[in-house]
Amino acid sequence: MKRLLTKPQGCVLRALVCALGPFEGAHDREFPPVIVESFTSDEWISLTFAGHRHVIALVVPGTAVPTLGDVTVTGQIVAEAQIVTANVVAGGVALTARMMTVEDVT
Repeated sequence: MKRLLTKPQGCVLRALVCALGPFEGAHDREFPPVIVESFTSDEWISLTFAGHRHVIALVVPGTAVPTLGDVTVTGQIVAEAQIVTANVVAGGVALTARMMTVEDVT
């Protein structure tokens, strides 16, 4: 059985949802109904660093286009995080986010 998300992808998704929230209608400690449409990751390596490039397409609840706050990923250093596209759709707001992480070796 193929895993849906790798461990680094799961950590990135959790951090992204936390950074985008809180969402309209979400109560304390309640995870919002976020729909992940696609999630792709590519490993990258340089002479001194290694990490991943992530592209995540998701739909978040509400009608307002959220901004990306501070993103903190456990065990990773976030080198870049940005919302590339955002469109209001019937089920909420469709976002495409791009993130680049570096493995934290400390």
